Amino acid sequence: MRTINEVRQELRLWGNFWSNKKKGQGYASKSNLQSLSETLQIGCAIQGTSYLVNHCSDSIHVPEHVNQIGVAIDKLKPEYIKAIRQRYVVSKGVFLFNNKKLFLRVIDKAEVALM
Repeated sequence: MRTINEVRQELRLWGNFWSNKKKGQGYASKSNLQSLSETLQIGCAIQGTSYLVNHCSDSIHVPEHVNQIGVAIDKLKPEYIKAIRQRYVVSKGVFLFNNKKLFLRVIDKAEVALM
């Protein structure tokens, strides 16, 4: 039987994975102006490999241990899933719950349900 600390550690791992995926891909290595300038200097447009990369969620490789945690979370009640997302994935400035006491009660029940 797992302890609550093990469950919380797994949830932090799961949350860190998905919060990192939620962040953007960063900035392009070249500005639009620089790309246009290179095109004019060379005299032809060179197509990069960016069309081969798909940034949709379908193309994200999810490690097996993170996927197992996600499957267990998907089996929970909707309010438990909402509380877990609030604590482990969503930005600190965004609140999915209006009442902090309610949130703390629900997150405790959700973590116990995953044990």
